[in-house]
Amino acid sequence: RIRNTEVRPQIVAYGEIRSWRTLELRASSGGYIVDLSDNFRDGVEVEKGALLFRIDTKEYAAAEADARAAVAEAKADLSEAIQGVEVSKRELAAADTQRALRASALARQQDLLSRGVATSSVVEEAEMLLASAEQTAASRAQMLLTSQIKIDRNKLRLERAQIALSEAQRDLEETEHRALFSGLISDVTVSLGGLATSNERLGLLIDPTALEAVFRVTNAQFARLLDENRVLRNIEVGVTLELDDIPLTLPGVIDRAGAVVEAGETGRLSYANLSLTTASLLRPGDFVAVTI
Repeated sequence: RIRNTEVRPQIVAYGEIRSWRTLELRASSGGYIVDLSDNFRDGVEVEKGALLFRIDTKEYAAAEADARAAVAEAKADLSEAIQGVEVSKRELAAADTQRALRASALARQQDLLSRGVATSSVVEEAEMLLASAEQTAASRAQMLLTSQIKIDRNKLRLERAQIALSEAQRDLEETEHRALFSGLISDVTVSLGGLATSNERLGLLIDPTALEAVFRVTNAQFARLLDENRVLRNIEVGVTLELDDIPLTLPGVIDRAGAVVEAGETGRLSYANLSLTTASLLRPGDFVAVTI
C-alpha cells in the first residue's frame, strides 16, 4: 500500500568547537611580575575588570615623573618667552619714540641752519644721532621677531613634552593587566617574580559564551544547504557532544561558509553559531557531531 508522506533528510557532519572571542594576554611592557592573581590559572573563570597580573612599576613611574618634569620645564620656558615678547614690544616702542625725537631734532637743526643760526657740525651730529636711533629701533624689531619665534619653538617643545608624558603615563598604566571581558583563563606561561619581555604572550582569555561549531560537508551536501538564489540558508542544527556515552545536544544555526578551500581539502567548511545560554557547557577544541 502506498501513501504520501513528508520526509526531512538529515546531514550528519563532524567538526570541533572554536571560540570567536579569544584575547591574547600579552605584556605590553617588559619587567618582573610583582603581582599575580590567584585566578590567573588554567581553567579558572574570571570576571570582567579583574586584576590578572602586574609588572614592576618602578622604572615606568620614574619615566613618568621625568616626563612630567619636562612638561613643567617646557611650560616655564614658554611663559618666559611670552614675557620676553612683551618686553621686546616695550623696548621697540621706546626705540621708535627715540627715533621720532631724533628725526624732529634733525629737522629743527636743518631749519636753523637754513636761517644761518645753527652750524653744519650741529646738523651732522643730529644726523648721527638719528642714524643711531634708527639702528637701535631696527635692533629692537629684530629682537621682537626673535622672541615671537621663540614662543613658537617653545610651544612645539611643550607639545612634544606632553606627548612624551602621555606615552609614559600609558606605559605606567599598562603595567597593570585586567580582564577585558568575563571568561576562562588558558595557556598560562608566567609565574610570580618571573621576567616578562615586551609583547610576550602570558596566557589566553576565552569567552565561553562566544562559541561556534566548525564542520565540513561535501559539495553535494553543501548544495542542499543553498536556497533558490544560491545563498546559504540559516538552517537550525543540533550540535552533539558525547559525555561518557551520554549525548549532550545543543541548538545552533548555520551562520556562514568558509572563505577558501585549503589545499588537499574537499567540500566546504561551514560555521554554526550556538545558543549563548547553553554553549558554556562546551569548550574550544571539543569534537562534536553536527546534525542538519
